[in-house]
Amino acid sequence: AGTGHFSAWAGPVSPAGPASAPTGVTLLARDSAVDVSWITPTDNGGRPITDYVVRYRLATSAVWSTVNVGSAATSRSIGGLTNGQQYVFQVAAITSWGTGTFSALAGPVTPQPLAAPPTRLGGSSTSPGVVSLVWTAPATTGGLTITDYIVQYSSNNGASWTTAADGVSTQA
Repeated sequence: AGTGHFSAWAGPVSPAGPASAPTGVTLLARDSAVDVSWITPTDNGGRPITDYVVRYRLATSAVWSTVNVGSAATSRSIGGLTNGQQYVFQVAAITSWGTGTFSALAGPVTPQPLAAPPTRLGGSSTSPGVVSLVWTAPATTGGLTITDYIVQYSSNNGASWTTAADGVSTQA
Protein backbone atom coordinates (compact mmCIF):
# COMPACT_ATOMS: atom_id res chain seq x y z
CA ALA A 1 0.00 0.00 0.00
CA GLY A 2 3.08 2.28 0.30
CA THR A 3 4.23 4.96 2.73
CA GLY A 4 1.63 6.27 5.15
CA HIS A 5 0.94 9.84 6.08
CA PHE A 6 3.57 11.93 7.87
CA SER A 7 2.99 13.08 11.43
CA ALA A 8 2.28 16.68 12.32
CA TRP A 9 5.27 19.01 12.21
CA ALA A 10 7.38 18.96 15.42
CA GLY A 11 9.93 21.61 16.07
CA PRO A 12 11.94 23.62 16.09
CA VAL A 13 14.57 21.52 17.81
CA SER A 14 18.07 22.74 18.51
CA PRO A 15 20.72 20.08 18.79
CA ALA A 16 22.41 20.00 22.17
CA GLY A 17 25.96 19.12 22.99
CA PRO A 18 28.69 19.90 25.45
CA ALA A 19 29.40 23.47 26.47
CA SER A 20 32.63 24.93 25.19
CA ALA A 21 35.48 25.53 27.61
CA PRO A 22 35.43 28.45 30.04
CA THR A 23 38.18 31.00 29.33
CA GLY A 24 40.19 33.52 31.29
CA VAL A 25 40.83 31.28 34.29
CA THR A 26 42.60 33.32 36.96
CA LEU A 27 44.14 32.09 40.19
CA LEU A 28 44.84 33.93 43.44
CA ALA A 29 46.97 32.08 46.01
CA ARG A 30 46.07 32.45 49.66
CA ASP A 31 46.95 30.62 52.88
CA SER A 32 46.18 26.91 52.19
CA ALA A 33 43.77 27.94 49.41
CA VAL A 34 43.46 29.26 45.87
CA ASP A 35 40.64 31.49 44.60
CA VAL A 36 39.69 30.41 41.05
CA SER A 37 37.61 32.56 38.69
CA TRP A 38 36.74 32.26 34.99
CA ILE A 39 34.69 33.63 32.09
CA THR A 40 31.51 31.81 31.02
CA PRO A 41 31.90 29.65 27.89
CA THR A 42 30.93 31.30 24.61
CA ASP A 43 28.79 28.27 23.66
CA ASN A 44 26.59 26.55 26.24
CA GLY A 45 25.79 23.68 23.84
CA GLY A 46 22.15 24.72 23.58
CA ARG A 47 21.37 24.17 27.26
CA PRO A 48 21.62 26.50 30.28
CA ILE A 49 24.72 26.16 32.45
CA THR A 50 23.61 24.88 35.86
CA ASP A 51 26.96 24.22 37.53
CA TYR A 52 30.71 24.20 37.05
CA VAL A 53 33.33 21.68 38.05
CA VAL A 54 36.82 22.78 39.08
CA ARG A 55 39.54 20.18 38.94
CA TYR A 56 43.02 20.61 40.37
CA ARG A 57 46.16 18.63 41.02
CA LEU A 58 49.71 19.05 42.17
CA ALA A 59 51.74 20.27 39.21
CA THR A 60 53.92 17.14 39.51
CA SER A 61 50.99 14.67 39.73
CA ALA A 62 48.55 13.13 37.28
CA VAL A 63 45.82 12.61 39.90
CA TRP A 64 42.99 15.16 39.77
CA SER A 65 40.69 16.25 42.59
CA THR A 66 37.33 17.77 41.63
CA VAL A 67 34.95 20.22 43.30
CA ASN A 68 31.52 21.21 42.03
CA VAL A 69 30.75 24.91 42.40
CA GLY A 70 27.08 24.11 43.11
CA SER A 71 25.73 26.94 40.95
CA ALA A 72 26.38 28.89 37.78
CA ALA A 73 28.70 31.26 39.71
CA THR A 74 32.00 31.90 37.95
CA SER A 75 34.32 31.66 40.95
CA ARG A 76 35.19 29.24 43.72
CA SER A 77 37.71 29.14 46.55
CA ILE A 78 39.48 25.79 46.84
CA GLY A 79 40.74 25.20 50.39
CA GLY A 80 42.66 22.47 52.14
CA LEU A 81 45.71 22.88 49.93
CA THR A 82 49.29 22.47 51.11
CA ASN A 83 51.28 25.69 51.40
CA GLY A 84 54.47 25.67 49.34
CA GLN A 85 53.16 23.11 46.81
CA GLN A 86 52.41 24.08 43.19
CA TYR A 87 48.91 23.38 41.83
CA VAL A 88 47.30 23.58 38.38
CA PHE A 89 43.57 24.03 37.69
CA GLN A 90 40.93 23.51 34.98
CA VAL A 91 37.23 24.41 34.86
CA ALA A 92 34.29 22.97 32.87
CA ALA A 93 30.62 23.98 32.61
CA ILE A 94 27.85 21.52 33.41
CA THR A 95 24.48 21.53 31.61
CA SER A 96 21.65 18.98 31.45
CA TRP A 97 23.64 17.45 28.59
CA GLY A 98 26.59 16.77 30.91
CA THR A 99 30.08 18.12 31.57
CA GLY A 100 31.50 20.31 28.84
CA THR A 101 35.05 20.83 27.64
CA PHE A 102 37.65 21.70 30.28
CA SER A 103 39.48 25.01 30.08
CA ALA A 104 43.15 25.30 29.27
CA LEU A 105 45.44 24.45 32.17
CA ALA A 106 45.87 27.41 34.54
CA GLY A 107 48.84 27.73 36.86
CA PRO A 108 50.97 26.64 38.48
CA VAL A 109 50.15 28.62 41.59
CA THR A 110 51.59 28.13 45.08
CA PRO A 111 49.53 28.75 48.23
CA GLN A 112 51.59 30.48 50.93
CA PRO A 113 51.10 30.94 54.66
CA LEU A 114 50.24 34.34 56.04
CA ALA A 115 53.08 36.54 57.23
CA ALA A 116 53.94 36.25 60.90
CA PRO A 117 53.18 39.33 63.01
CA PRO A 118 55.86 41.98 63.49
CA THR A 119 57.79 41.70 66.75
CA ARG A 120 59.45 44.01 69.25
CA LEU A 121 56.81 46.72 68.98
CA GLY A 122 57.77 49.84 70.84
CA GLY A 123 56.68 53.43 70.89
CA SER A 124 57.39 56.82 72.33
CA SER A 125 55.48 60.06 72.50
CA THR A 126 57.41 62.86 70.84
CA SER A 127 54.76 65.54 71.30
CA PRO A 128 51.19 65.76 72.64
CA GLY A 129 48.88 63.47 70.63
CA VAL A 130 51.72 61.94 68.58
CA VAL A 131 53.24 58.49 69.06
CA SER A 132 56.19 57.18 67.06
CA LEU A 133 56.26 53.40 66.65
CA VAL A 134 59.09 51.02 65.80
CA TRP A 135 58.97 47.26 65.26
CA THR A 136 60.92 44.40 63.76
CA ALA A 137 59.71 42.97 60.46
CA PRO A 138 58.27 39.44 60.59
CA ALA A 139 60.77 36.60 60.39
CA THR A 140 58.49 34.79 57.92
CA THR A 141 56.46 36.53 55.23
CA GLY A 142 54.77 33.58 53.56
CA GLY A 143 57.22 33.85 50.69
CA LEU A 144 55.93 37.25 49.61
CA THR A 145 57.21 40.80 49.97
CA ILE A 146 55.51 42.93 52.61
CA THR A 147 53.82 45.84 50.84
CA ASP A 148 52.24 47.59 53.82
CA TYR A 149 51.72 47.46 57.57
CA ILE A 150 48.37 48.26 59.14
CA VAL A 151 48.64 50.20 62.38
CA GLN A 152 45.73 50.04 64.82
CA TYR A 153 45.30 51.63 68.23
CA SER A 154 42.89 51.35 71.11
CA SER A 155 42.02 53.97 73.69
CA ASN A 156 39.86 51.62 75.79
CA ASN A 157 42.10 48.64 76.67
CA GLY A 158 41.33 46.76 73.46
CA ALA A 159 37.53 46.88 73.62
CA SER A 160 37.59 48.52 70.17
CA TRP A 161 40.31 49.36 67.68
CA THR A 162 40.86 52.20 65.21
CA THR A 163 43.03 51.90 62.11
CA ALA A 164 45.51 54.75 61.80
CA ALA A 165 45.55 56.61 58.50
CA ASP A 166 49.28 56.25 57.95
CA GLY A 167 49.53 55.85 54.18
CA VAL A 168 51.64 52.99 52.88
CA SER A 169 54.32 51.91 55.33
CA THR A 170 56.68 49.17 54.13
CA GLN A 171 59.46 49.72 56.63
CA ALA A 172 59.47 48.51 60.20
